Amino acid sequence: MFENLSFTQFLLLYLVLQVVYVILNTVTNIAKIKCSKLIASITSAICYGFYVIVVVATASNQPIWVKMLLTAVTNVVGVYIGMWVMEKLRKDKLWKVEITIRDKVEAYNFKTTLRKEDISFNIVGCENYDTIFNVYSKSQKESEIIKKALAEATTAKYIIHQSDLRF
Repeated sequence: MFENLSFTQFLLLYLVLQVVYVILNTVTNIAKIKCSKLIASITSAICYGFYVIVVVATASNQPIWVKMLLTAVTNVVGVYIGMWVMEKLRKDKLWKVEITIRDKVEAYNFKTTLRKEDISFNIVGCENYDTIFNVYSKSQKESEIIKKALAEATTAKYIIHQSDLRF
């Protein structure tokens, strides 16, 4: 099947096959942990069905060092792409972040950022000098904004709670 290809054609084809296989394998491994049994089974069947093509390509007459190098490179690229795709497909969760900020200026700046970005929060009454926030993040984008705002509040301490969004 692969014997009649030129060296360059083989390199390109093998590169594509390996990247696709590694992405499929990464998605399969993540699905086994985070998805239902049915989804994990289907992704596994697709992955290992495709793997047969990769095995045939590996058995070609090309030098072993070429196949090893391509396999290493495609694993780096394929795992990164596979995890990126799964991250983008991941459903949003509701995150509640309980934050205590000691410094009044930092607390004011944090509150201003949350209001400007239209992020849900409330402030818990506190008898000492701390300001306690309950912040609710409904998306990955909101979580990034909260993370950046927390980085600027050097006196902040926080606890994060997670739950699936169910509507």
